[in-house]
Amino acid sequence: ESGNFPDECFMCANAEQEGIRSWREQGNVFHNDKKIFKVEITLDNTCNLACAYCYGNLSSVWEAEAKRAPEKYKHFHSLSTKPDNATLQESLDYIYSVIREAAAVAKDVDRVEVILLGGEPFYNAFFKNSELTPLIDEYFRLTTDPYTNFLLNIFSNCNTPKNMIDKSIDEINAIKQKYSETSLYFMLSISNESIEKTSEAIRFGSNWNNFKYNLDRFFNSSIDRMQFHLTINSLSITKLTDYLKYINEMAKTYPRKTIAVQLSQIYEPKAFSISVLDQSFAKYIHEAKAFVDTTDLYLEGLTFEDLSSSLGKNTDKKYQLQEYINYHKEVRKVDLAQIEPEICFYVNN
Repeated sequence: ESGNFPDECFMCANAEQEGIRSWREQGNVFHNDKKIFKVEITLDNTCNLACAYCYGNLSSVWEAEAKRAPEKYKHFHSLSTKPDNATLQESLDYIYSVIREAAAVAKDVDRVEVILLGGEPFYNAFFKNSELTPLIDEYFRLTTDPYTNFLLNIFSNCNTPKNMIDKSIDEINAIKQKYSETSLYFMLSISNESIEKTSEAIRFGSNWNNFKYNLDRFFNSSIDRMQFHLTINSLSITKLTDYLKYINEMAKTYPRKTIAVQLSQIYEPKAFSISVLDQSFAKYIHEAKAFVDTTDLYLEGLTFEDLSSSLGKNTDKKYQLQEYINYHKEVRKVDLAQIEPEICFYVNN
């Protein structure tokens, strides 16, 4: 409100200075018509993937990789950002304090939102130890209004081992049945932005077939809403339409499931921002919009016009993308020139 950004908010501050709609601005628009008690809880950085644009404080795999990375790459934001993890008990104590606060104010708000993030939440001890059930029990034991909308949103890469997903789905199904007479609403926010080899390269350590299997399991669960959190970046833009086609096929396969697409974009690290790409890549955004216009997909967040306007703002930084491409080839043994040749040709010319 004062116009001064806390230090932790540098990503949104930098994006807004460049004329890019930030997550802060998107959130303000999304919540401007409701009185909401909302909290986002990062469990810790425990994760099974090291997504290209992620970093050590949100991925334990990146954290481990940073310790053995060649010195010439140590300046990467992905390698230099350190985690600040609480113990499991400290995390649980805090989560319970927030849940109790949410229960106390339930009668005074339109909606209570609890968002669980990681790392990868389903890979975390919180889900491994089935901590979700007692947490929900605590909320409904104390709530001042059990009919206030209670949204529990879990952000997942959907690439954890099948047995772990099955265990968590069984727990979620049981919770939904237990509180079927309340307004408890589960949402799964699916963190992915591409398909097949490109998806596996960006979401390093993932498997596309495992992702599809897990997603089918989630679609067949009692989760109310499947939200595809599609964070477009400089390596995924050429497959944007292909991924939207996959989402549309899922929507047609499961017509009774509520589905939405949340369009967003990466703006840090700069290498993965589409702003490092020039206007020649606008064709992929136009193609995606033309496809979506033929479907019933429900889109939120950024518009295709927002995405197009970001192109070309930081083309002088495309050398940073080249550095990451080199890193992937040297350290991760992933040759992006074979997977995304157009992008690699662009950064080399």
